[in-house]
Amino acid sequence: MRSARWLGVKDVLAAPRWPAEWPYSSVDFSRQDETNDSDFYSFPRFCYHIDERAVGALTAYYDKVFGEWQEPAVLDLHERGFNENPSLPFGDAEFDIVTNAVSVDYLTRPLEVCREVERVLKPGGAALFALFEPLLPEQGDPDLAPTNDLEHVFIAGSFFH
Repeated sequence: MRSARWLGVKDVLAAPRWPAEWPYSSVDFSRQDETNDSDFYSFPRFCYHIDERAVGALTAYYDKVFGEWQEPAVLDLHERGFNENPSLPFGDAEFDIVTNAVSVDYLTRPLEVCREVERVLKPGGAALFALFEPLLPEQGDPDLAPTNDLEHVFIAGSFFH
């Protein structure tokens, strides 16, 4: 039998047993610093959300995914402060792909965000959420902090189920 420590992300997501019901409460997403995100980010920080290797990996992944869509007119880019307002200002089934780069760990209302992403995606569309190890712990979900990478993937995956 394969040891659990040798499991990879693909193994964790191959046949997961997602919770039958939403297993979290709002308390699970409380943060050390409950400051409004726009206030929190209104002044420069002396740290990065992710390190340079992670930036490179995410950039390469996006180049691969969006490679055929290099023309800016093809991309409809939007930024949203999900913690202030998790609704998306779009109609149903408008997008082929929705991305969320390095912020799933900071969501205070992930169920609402995931429902909105599902709503605006076209049938067969893809939700691409990039996970990372949070470098701003005061803004992150305290329940994710003590988890290992595979547990982290499973918890974030459960937001969609």
